[in-house]
Amino acid sequence: MSLVCVRCRRPMSAAFATVGEYAYGPKCAKIAGLLPNVSHAPRAPMNQPEVDASQLA
Repeated sequence: MSLVCVRCRRPMSAAFATVGEYAYGPKCAKIAGLLPNVSHAPRAPMNQPEVDASQLA
C-alpha cells in the first residue's frame, strides 16, 4: 500500500511528516507548519565601518 498525502492526495514513497496516522508530503508539511525549526550555523557579525572622530556628523 502506497502512502498518499492527506492534504493534496499525491502518492509518496515515505511520509515527510506524520501527525497521528495522517501522512504529509514535504511541501504540504511546510505549508501546514509541521516542520521543526532548523537552526543553521551562526553568521559572523557584519563588519561595522570605523567612525572617524574628526569627521562632522
